[in-house]
Amino acid sequence: MTLNSSFLLPSQDALLQRLQHVVLYGQQLTVLTGDDGCGKTSILTALVEELTEVSSAFVTCPMHCDSAEIRRKILVQLLSEPAFDDEIPMPETLLKLASSLPAASHIVLDDAHYLPLEIWAECIVLSQLSLNGRRITVTLSTTSQYLDSVIAQLPENDVPILPMVVEPLDNEEREGLYYILLSRSEQVPFTPRDIVTEQLAKQNGLPAEVVSLFELALNGEPEPTPQKAWLKPALALLVAVLVSVLGYLLITDSEPQPVSSKTMTVSEARAHAVNLQYARNLLLPYFEYRVELANQANTVATASIDPAKIDPLSAEPDAELNKATGDASQIKATTQDADIASNSASKVETFAVNSATSSEPAAKITAPTSEPQSLPQPALELESSTGADTSPTQLKAYTLQLASVKQRKSLQQILARFADDPQVRVAKDKQRWVVLYGDFVSNTEALQQGQKLVSQYGISQPWLRAWKDIGHYDLQKALPSREIP
Repeated sequence: MTLNSSFLLPSQDALLQRLQHVVLYGQQLTVLTGDDGCGKTSILTALVEELTEVSSAFVTCPMHCDSAEIRRKILVQLLSEPAFDDEIPMPETLLKLASSLPAASHIVLDDAHYLPLEIWAECIVLSQLSLNGRRITVTLSTTSQYLDSVIAQLPENDVPILPMVVEPLDNEEREGLYYILLSRSEQVPFTPRDIVTEQLAKQNGLPAEVVSLFELALNGEPEPTPQKAWLKPALALLVAVLVSVLGYLLITDSEPQPVSSKTMTVSEARAHAVNLQYARNLLLPYFEYRVELANQANTVATASIDPAKIDPLSAEPDAELNKATGDASQIKATTQDADIASNSASKVETFAVNSATSSEPAAKITAPTSEPQSLPQPALELESSTGADTSPTQLKAYTLQLASVKQRKSLQQILARFADDPQVRVAKDKQRWVVLYGDFVSNTEALQQGQKLVSQYGISQPWLRAWKDIGHYDLQKALPSREIP
């Protein structure tokens, strides 16, 4: 049996009135402290029910929760706009979306000792934040020991934290709580009043102890479950069999695992394109010039040896022979230069591809200085990509973020809504899927398209994002298939 959230004892009701006053007129982070079972959750629940004129967000913090999960649970209750990033701190998000907030907001976090310290810091900032006349108050509940450890890590100056302790119940409230529970249960256990009073006096004054004593008087001691002698040996045998089977499967499984190819991010794709185009523009004209010189030398050598002009009775036949031999040697050397040029050109391609893993384009490539100064200078300007292809190397400046989800099922539902729209894209950010729409040159064009999407699909205003701010996202080449689990 548990206490009803609407039922409070006199001392708890007095504490509730103090909390209401602080929430409505204070400007501090209120922390409700007390041992487990003292009634913190009941008091906070009653506080949210009483503050009907304030928009409240109530979150019970689970164990091992992360910051993004807590931010998401709070912002979903406060904001009417679904477009927010739970990786961004709450003060920054609420400053951007202040127009969507009500006049007064109240954030309640129960069991705050499970929160990361990052969320504690954000709550302190929120309690001191002013959003154009809109107030945000924060109330947390935790144990006294954990609050002392948090305060010890804060600076020594004035800390905007107001602790409020849930005091233990006195003997009269313990006895009153016991008999109120007894009257509501509509049962009459055979327990003398003197024994009940004596047992309540031995307790520490926690409401949970009174409830436990009442359940003991109502139901008696729980019957011990019979121990089965064969259960432990059977479990041990089952574990041994499972370990043996698993070891056999690991030993016999010798097939190589396929290596998944790494998806290039937007920054890496741009760096790859810049490096490749820069290497081609800078080095290929030089090697083409070498090949052209080789072709010219070959033409000159062929024209210089004319069999009709050679006199077989001439006294100096060796002069023409030596000249032809020298030209042939020059042709051979020039041909070797052409082969070297071709090989070097292919190496340029390989170098540009290998440099794609760098996040920045090559800064400078120094050309050989032993060649004539009249070589043509390569153009350093990169050619702008034009066409229908919307690969990461041709992205413009802005895009629209429609949603950010973790579950593939939620992603498929969103994609099904935009099934006929080719402007929808999907990117991967850590463990989350991000749905993007379009590629725009200016923010004005993107905002106009966002208004069209609102009227066409009935969604909320999308989030305007710059490609440079989401360069770490893994932009997917194709939309995820529904058949993939």
